[in-house]
Amino acid sequence: MKSLAKILLTLLIVISLLVGFLYLKNERVVRNQVELAQNTIGAIYIAAKMHCGSDRSYEWPPEIEDLIKAGYLDIDTITAENWLFEITGQESITATSTENNPIGKGKIVTYDIIHGVFIGYGLPSLEEQLNAKKVQKNN
Repeated sequence: MKSLAKILLTLLIVISLLVGFLYLKNERVVRNQVELAQNTIGAIYIAAKMHCGSDRSYEWPPEIEDLIKAGYLDIDTITAENWLFEITGQESITATSTENNPIGKGKIVTYDIIHGVFIGYGLPSLEEQLNAKKVQKNN
């Protein structure tokens, strides 16, 4: 009876360790994918600003493809397979994960141009970030 209890306890410990490992691995994958989206959105934002000033029209590009065709932006194949990017006027740039993305389809990361913050999957809310900015500003 005591040996059965030891075996069960050992199994529970092993299962707990495996679950913990899988959780940490998943958190790392999420963090890496969100950072990939953020970095690409940052590149899109810079390319859009360059596009605005270069042709002296100061018009924000309506599509990501406009930036690529004009030579301001290049999105690597892996990123393009994992994320779809969209510019919404001068208000936001959004990345939506595809079915190829290891974090799953439909996860959204957005750069809120007006407030200058990233929000969405795996990130603090807009309200949390704005409150953090107020605290930093007051310190």
